[in-house]
Amino acid sequence: MIARVFDCPVANEYGARDAGILAYTCPSGGIHITAENCILEALDPVTYEPVPNGQSGVLAITDLTNYVQPRLRYMLGDMGTLSTEECCCGRRLPLVPIIEKELLQRREEQMQNQKLYRKSYDTNYLDFVFVNDMGTLFKPDYITRHFKELLQRNNLKVIRVHDLRHPYVKHTTKNF
Repeated sequence: MIARVFDCPVANEYGARDAGILAYTCPSGGIHITAENCILEALDPVTYEPVPNGQSGVLAITDLTNYVQPRLRYMLGDMGTLSTEECCCGRRLPLVPIIEKELLQRREEQMQNQKLYRKSYDTNYLDFVFVNDMGTLFKPDYITRHFKELLQRNNLKVIRVHDLRHPYVKHTTKNF
């Protein structure tokens, strides 16, 4: 409708306030992830491990251009399925997941769980997307809880999460 009213092409974009613009519409209508600027992953909402392409998960962004305040697996708050399809425009950049479909599917699952568990279902978070089968919020503190283990597993010096400021990160990562 906008294109018709203003007699011009309309471009759609997908992004987040904290992560910037992550994808743009091509002339064929596909929304391509700007893979040269970011890594977009679908993660299991409980274990935060990557899920296979085609399987729904919580979306996380790793920003490849922000050197001052890097975002590593930053949880966007969206559920999505990473597409393995190719766009007819010929661009090889991956396509953004269909968020709306995932949100509607997740809402339907929550409504089914609410009927199934009745009074046991936690109704305090009915407007939230990331709840478990019993309606309780998932806690987005994976990095905080597992940060030390992540550093040790990658043979990095153990630091506190809040030490990830520009001068410190620049100093500790200069050999990478």
